[in-house]
Amino acid sequence: MNVTRLADLRVFFDSSPAVRLLRAGNAPYVVAFLDEHFKQAGRVGSPFSEAHAALADFQRELHEQDSQLLPGVARDYLTDWCSPETHWLERRMEAGSGEWVLQLSPHAEQVLLFLQRSRDRELGFVATESRLRMILDALCDLAADASQSPEERLAHLQEQRQRLEEKISQVEENGDLPTLGPRQVRERLASAVGLIRELLSDFRSVEESFREITRGVQQREAGRRLSRGGILEFVLDSEDELREQDQGKSFYEFYRLLVLSPAEQDRLRNAVEKLAALEDLASMPDALETVRRLEDQLIAEAEQVMATNRRLSSTLRRVLDTRAREERRRVAELLTELRGLGVRLASEPPTQAEGLLSSASVAAIDSPFRRPFWSAPQCFDRITLTPAEIDEASRRDAIEQLAALERIDWRGMREHLRRVVSDLGYATLADVVERRPVEAGVVELLGYLRLAKEEGHTIDTSQTQEIAVRGRGVESEKVVVSVPLVTFQSS
Repeated sequence: MNVTRLADLRVFFDSSPAVRLLRAGNAPYVVAFLDEHFKQAGRVGSPFSEAHAALADFQRELHEQDSQLLPGVARDYLTDWCSPETHWLERRMEAGSGEWVLQLSPHAEQVLLFLQRSRDRELGFVATESRLRMILDALCDLAADASQSPEERLAHLQEQRQRLEEKISQVEENGDLPTLGPRQVRERLASAVGLIRELLSDFRSVEESFREITRGVQQREAGRRLSRGGILEFVLDSEDELREQDQGKSFYEFYRLLVLSPAEQDRLRNAVEKLAALEDLASMPDALETVRRLEDQLIAEAEQVMATNRRLSSTLRRVLDTRAREERRRVAELLTELRGLGVRLASEPPTQAEGLLSSASVAAIDSPFRRPFWSAPQCFDRITLTPAEIDEASRRDAIEQLAALERIDWRGMREHLRRVVSDLGYATLADVVERRPVEAGVVELLGYLRLAKEEGHTIDTSQTQEIAVRGRGVESEKVVVSVPLVTFQSS
């Protein structure tokens, strides 16, 4: 048994939002709503108000069958699905808009794609022959195009030309050419639709990469760990790294090929029109609708990714402008202070040679024109790094410790807080823990502190409370933890 692989799977099953969605008790209804509101409608993003109204309508239809299905409030469901613990939806604030815009997270995209593939297989859309031909053609083209031998590539091109010439000759001589049968047509369309769904799901990963860069800029700005030049260097290096990765290269090539090329768009439209006219595909209306919406969806998805990139540029400009304004304001304050000191000393100048210059520290004043011009950074020789030897035992222990970490029940903690505050009017952290002892040790106390900070409750760092906490396990000893005085109040 591969213990490391098993530990990796345990961590994945315990932490993956996609697995959490599949395991959820109301998973069929959540998946049905997300698929209907986003995928079936061809939406990349949806304003919160529209998603709220759509979910409320969806719940009313469910309650006509069973009032216990999704019984909660639509707003609470959407908020929970956007939370970091759930992460089935992502939200962002559009420029010039006063409300959140929701979109599927990469984890929800994975679930929808997995379920669609599974349903297609159950319904018989396996397309074995079609997929085999695609695999053979792709492997042959790959072997030829990747070959460094001009003779092999020329032989492959000549073979392709020979096949085309044979088909042309057959049409010219007989006026007829064998066509695909109805089964083959349906199989190939099913394979193409499957690839379309995978392609649309891949955009979330590229968009998430740009978001990671944006979050990095915001974190560095909040921590004041880099200068303006350092932040700019971080962004440019991160974008260059993204463009050099296979994922980034593929996306930008796609954007150039389809979005920026009218010829490719016309080619796609013509293919869709011809497919819609085939009688053999009349029994696959959903697949044809997916193909019809392909161009609009691809362009919308690509524009969404580019909008995320533009938000990165906007964040960068804001950070740099903020730093520049702060520096200009500080210079103006210093000049004002110097003028005030000069006015006060004008009537009674100092008798000794003091003032701006002192024996302790002398300001070095130099001409800005003596600053050197920019020069390229020092280049270092490339060296070959040898792979480090991995201690499998230590790695296995680390993964097992990670898998054994206690998971914080954020939803249960929030509900417990609401009940306690509703009963008492207000409560300290000690009151909250007294009514429901912590189960995850000290880390659960930190979780309550985080909730207090996020929800705007009172945290008085000048006073402290001592709370006894038992570690994991029944027989573990209690430890006394000193925390700031936290007061939870009803909003």
